[in-house]
Amino acid sequence: MKKITLLFLAAILTGLAGGPLAAADEKSIPKDQQSKIEGLTYSAMLSPLVKEKWPDLRSFNITKVTGENIGAFSKTEAIVGPGQCIVTVDVRTRQRGSATLTLTFEAEAGATYELRPVYRGKAIQASILNSETGETVARTWNLTRKSKSAPEPNALADAP
Repeated sequence: MKKITLLFLAAILTGLAGGPLAAADEKSIPKDQQSKIEGLTYSAMLSPLVKEKWPDLRSFNITKVTGENIGAFSKTEAIVGPGQCIVTVDVRTRQRGSATLTLTFEAEAGATYELRPVYRGKAIQASILNSETGETVARTWNLTRKSKSAPEPNALADAP
């Protein structure tokens, strides 16, 4: 009976920690080509640093990973190869509601990326940073602001 209880407890803790990596339908990616996308683990969600930066964050889970070279993924991390990668994240907060966010970027072989929530006013967003360079490689809000440019010439009004 004690073994069954311990196995049940281990299964629950594994599920809370993000669960095992789910195998993708596609072929495995060679080790030297693998990149890692790190989200927030269950233990990180409980840490004072996370609670200070995102006080009302309830969950931040990877729900889908698609693209050119996709390996295994869980709620908290994904293994991808070089090329286009699309990460879908389910975000839930106490005060800002919930959202399903999609981020697209070009993964580089051997790189490590950080997937993080971002508060933008009253909305919850997400970004992916290259861990080595600190560069933002993807985010869910506009990358550039549209500037007001001169109106396009009207061909009929400008004709002689």
